[in-house]
Amino acid sequence: MSDEIFRTVEEPLSASDGMSYTARICGRAMDDTRWEGWIEYVPEAGAPVLRSRRETTQTNRGSLRGWAARLSGVYLEGSLERTLSMEGQRAFRPAAGRRRPYFDGPAPERGDAVAPDDAALNPFLGYRAGSDELLRRLRRLSASELRTVVRAYGLEQHAPRPLEALTAEELVVVVMDAVIERMGT
Repeated sequence: MSDEIFRTVEEPLSASDGMSYTARICGRAMDDTRWEGWIEYVPEAGAPVLRSRRETTQTNRGSLRGWAARLSGVYLEGSLERTLSMEGQRAFRPAAGRRRPYFDGPAPERGDAVAPDDAALNPFLGYRAGSDELLRRLRRLSASELRTVVRAYGLEQHAPRPLEALTAEELVVVVMDAVIERMGT
């Protein structure tokens, strides 16, 4: 399989660990002709490079390139925080001018991992339209869809008890609280 960098985001991302990272959106062909994408976070201070789990699966290389081109700063910040919370995601010290991904694929999946593109809604993008609009959109989702949003965006730590035990309205509160906290307003 051929791995490649589809986009490098030059604007540094600040993370909760106090470091700044440059995001490199990477991808590779899968065995079944689809393409998978992940993000590598290269620290400015020479610390180990981070890699996300699989962020997307696309039907072909062109679709993955389009996905990479559309990623927003908010999406990248959320992915970086999810990546920082993973164990064992750090591996390589950055080498200046490297033109290939540091990793040959995304970080291994957890058994219950869900990619953000599996979610019915990106709550961080929804929040840009205002908290009332996000609340309205979330309330239209089923409890199952809300659980997928929570898992896909790494919001589980905001849940007061296991996700399966929460009602749809309780899941809406979990998402709203997490988004408002992360967005800083």
